[in-house]
This record gives sequence, structure tokens and C-alpha cells, in this order.
Amino acid sequence: MWKLILERCSLLGPAPMFTWVTEAARIELSGTTFLNAVSKASNMMRDGLDVEPGDNVYVDLGNHWQSPVWLSASLSVQAILGIDQSVPTRIVTQQSPIQPDPRVTTVVISRDPFGMPERELASGVINGSLEVRGFGDRFSPMSVQTETDILYREEWQQLAMGDVHSLVNDQMRAEGITPNSTIGITRAESPYLRLLWQVLVPIVGNCRVVLLDEIGNIDAVIATEQIDHLVELDKKNL
Repeated sequence: MWKLILERCSLLGPAPMFTWVTEAARIELSGTTFLNAVSKASNMMRDGLDVEPGDNVYVDLGNHWQSPVWLSASLSVQAILGIDQSVPTRIVTQQSPIQPDPRVTTVVISRDPFGMPERELASGVINGSLEVRGFGDRFSPMSVQTETDILYREEWQQLAMGDVHSLVNDQMRAEGITPNSTIGITRAESPYLRLLWQVLVPIVGNCRVVLLDEIGNIDAVIATEQIDHLVELDKKNL
């Protein structure tokens, strides 16, 4: 997956890739900025958290711009994403409804618009927004990902690397979305939908994504951001 991320971000360069919009804030990530953030997060996951290929990771950062960063980093180190919170590593916000577990490494990522670290955290958790700053902004994977490598797994389904292109093409076709479109997405409770629409569609489907985070007047944002398609993930059933 890292190769696809690198190719997509390099192609975009300074052009916008993700835009995070709330009632009070707007943050835009270019391809260059996103690649830098993913590289630092990937280095932290591999070298700081000791996440190895095939390890299970849980990520829930909502519809914040940090979510595609850390989901992409998880895929870049060849971890397997899923719905289970009791896995060895989980990456969450301070507001996430999680139970403390001494067997789990919990990394807290700030929801601050500019990524400023949390000032007060419970004991036993890692201040991810602070620690990630100390890692390099160039990432090189340790091994080559194969078509059979699993990206996502839960009890009733799994997604392998070789299935990604067909999945993205099918989803975009079903929504009437074409490459180079600007897509607005609302928050999804499903980790699978977050992975699909926050990472796979923009990277594999070559789309710009606007993350609509608890927006009241969506129509106004659609006009301002020139959104071509609105995908209301909070209304989708799996």
C-alpha cells in the first residue's frame, strides 16, 4: 500500500488531497503534506511502537484529518486493521469510548486542528501527537507487500491487497463517482467504511476528499468546497 500512497502523493504534490472542515476550522492537506505526515506516523509505528507486518491495529480517529494519516501509516507498515479494540496497538483520540487495558499500547492523537499535542492524558497512554514529531519524514518499508496480504479483517469479512482496486472501482461506480472528483464524506462508525472512503478511494480512485466533521449546514460547505459528490457514511448500512 505504501507504493500506492507514494505514487498518489507524488503525483499531486502541492495540490489539495484532503480537506477537513468543521463549524470552526478548516485544514487542507496537499499530497506533499499528507505524505510527510504518513511517513512520520509510519516510522513511529514501526520504530517507536514496534508494529510488524501482520500485527493487528485498531484506529478510531473519527472524521478528523489525522484519521487518513494513521490509517495509511498502519497499511504502510503492513499492519492489519479491524474492529477489535483489544489488539496490541490502538490509536484513538482522548474522547474515544475505550476501556483501559494494560495489555494494549494505547496511542492518543489530538483532535486539535493543527495537531497540537494533548496537555493532560491518563497514565499509561502514549501522547502520539507529541511523540510522532521526533520521527523522520522519509519512510522506507521493510518488505514488499503482496496481493495476498490482508489489510483489514473482522469476524465476517476481510480485505486483501489484491482486492483493493476492484473494490474501489465498484464503490465509485455505485456512487457515480469518477476519478479526479471531489467527494464529501460524513463520519462513519464502521472502521471498514473509514478505511474505504478516507484512504482507499482517495488513493486508488484518485479523488480529493473533504472530511465533513459534524457540519450543520452541509449544503453551504458543498458549495464552498466545490464538492461533486456527497457520500453520507453515517447513513450507510454494511
